Amino acid sequence: MFIEQEDQVTATVYVDQITTSGSGFGAKMDTGEVVFLNSRIMHAVKIQIGDTVRAIVIPNYEDKRHSVQWRAIRAVVVSDPVNETITDVEEIESTVQPAPAVEKDLSEWLCDLLDEHGPMRAATLARLMDQSVPEINVLCRGLHASGAISRAEVYSLPTNKRASHKVWALSLNDFDIDPFEDSAEVEADYESED
Repeated sequence: MFIEQEDQVTATVYVDQITTSGSGFGAKMDTGEVVFLNSRIMHAVKIQIGDTVRAIVIPNYEDKRHSVQWRAIRAVVVSDPVNETITDVEEIESTVQPAPAVEKDLSEWLCDLLDEHGPMRAATLARLMDQSVPEINVLCRGLHASGAISRAEVYSLPTNKRASHKVWALSLNDFDIDPFEDSAEVEADYESED
């Protein structure tokens, strides 16, 4: 379900950059303002550098607007320089699809990543989730406060007053995984302790 927002604008965007995480940046062709396209949209629509897309954009988050004024919420490629095709605007309006629905909220997604990949820093989670590091830090602190995830602080030197890194995991036991330990031996050890 797509909910219309007052500030949304339909714009033609020339995509000129793709990041290592798969997100894209382009310029509104009428004003030159910068538009962010998240990796889900880039992947779903198969957008490449040099493509022109017709996108529904909304003002970017306040803390990012000084450098990136807009973010796309839906898009469709209208010009493909490789195939030199241009789609009629009426056809675009009828085929524009929303970005793939995020079936899980960010908290569930973060927990799934920790479950699948093990302990990670907020910066790694932010990159995988295509979110900002401060947003993921806030989310992790909230999940930790509620008891949903665990945190370990890593100090590079014993004299440091603050942790060099904070590492997040789904449970405390995730920090105690021995990659050289045979899982059968571990099970036997746990059974013998009972």
